Amino acid sequence: MNKAKPAYGMVLLDTATFALAIVGAYLLRFQTSLFPPPTQRIRLEEYLVLLALTLPLLYLFVGAAGLYRAKLREPFLTQFGSLIGALAYTLLGLITISFFLRGLPESRLTLLLIGLGAVVLVPGARYLVYRVRPPQVGVALVGREEERRLVRERLELLRGSIWRVVGEAEESSQIGAGRIDAVVFCGTPSEDELARLEQVALDRRARLILLPASGLLVAGVLRHELVAGLSALSMASGEDLAALEAVRRVEDLVIGGLIFVLTLPLLLLGMLMVRLSSPGPIFYFHQRVGKGGRTIRLIKLRTMYVGAELPPELREEFARSYKLSRDPRVTPLGRILRKTSLDELPQLINVLRGDISLVGPRAIVREELEKYGVWGKLLTSVRPGLTGLWQVSGRSELTYPERVQLDIYYIQNWSLWLDLSIILRTPLALIAGRGAV
Repeated sequence: MNKAKPAYGMVLLDTATFALAIVGAYLLRFQTSLFPPPTQRIRLEEYLVLLALTLPLLYLFVGAAGLYRAKLREPFLTQFGSLIGALAYTLLGLITISFFLRGLPESRLTLLLIGLGAVVLVPGARYLVYRVRPPQVGVALVGREEERRLVRERLELLRGSIWRVVGEAEESSQIGAGRIDAVVFCGTPSEDELARLEQVALDRRARLILLPASGLLVAGVLRHELVAGLSALSMASGEDLAALEAVRRVEDLVIGGLIFVLTLPLLLLGMLMVRLSSPGPIFYFHQRVGKGGRTIRLIKLRTMYVGAELPPELREEFARSYKLSRDPRVTPLGRILRKTSLDELPQLINVLRGDISLVGPRAIVREELEKYGVWGKLLTSVRPGLTGLWQVSGRSELTYPERVQLDIYYIQNWSLWLDLSIILRTPLALIAGRGAV
């Protein structure tokens, strides 16, 4: 495949969306009554000149971030962080050009609208393209069979993943012919093996990815640094992790509070549906395991008949996954609430109270902790979430071991960008209704 073709398309897409941000900001500011009338009239042509002077900066910074070639074949979350940084530099350049060149518009309100429009439109358009035509990254797994199997299963678990295993080998010299985009070594290579891997990756024009035997299954955030001139990975300190938790709390209060206000009409609709479904209370309180292993009470809309008990013939199925594909205790309207997850909207109150986070691992009952085995302590090191990787990856379609792996993966790879990605993907998962019971 010619890698230059999608780059040209992205250049055109970025040009169109950035131009739309500037023209849209002009129209909002000067052609509507949403804002106070300007002190002087500014022509659209002046903003088009500003656009023409800024576009080279956009191409420069976005291209320097690898977003017209190399990073187009990476997960969108990786692209998104780099794109926001490139846009920030571009907008800084736009402001500088506007203020230092005579005859160009310098309305601060319009520049703010341009910035907001660019941050929404440019990544948004790229995301739509990514969803319609996701890149495919062919990887060759190298290493012992057992370690390759663990990596293969993890890649298969991540539904919608761009990674595709196209070959496997015990040693790098055994990798078959054909195109590969990445060589993934599963294990810890010797110095000689590392040199051979680097040469193979260079010859095949592929990335080299090293996955230690543990799969980097470490409780915490890893970072790269130099120790006595040697490349090393270090784990964040307790103080660093506390800072990350503080960021998550701010995220919960700001984004969670906004979502609560926006979804309040849906919550009232759900409460009405419960009242119409069957006699009994509107809310249901259930106990789950929270951070530090303490017991928390989560609020949900009641979806079951009051006093309904699980039939004996279904108890074995429920014990396996704590889910039922067809639960006779659920009311007809309750099934709609569960299908759309409207029954979980009251848990936004738990988010604001600090019982759970907006995004996190699943909130489980105490009996489920044993299914996490050695990872139970790690699971309770963070607050559970209202949504999470499990919510956007199939929900009840997942097996229990898959749910465990997704929860552990989230904890070990937490970032603000990961949370924002999950929040943006959750409405799509709810609309699709895949895996809801």
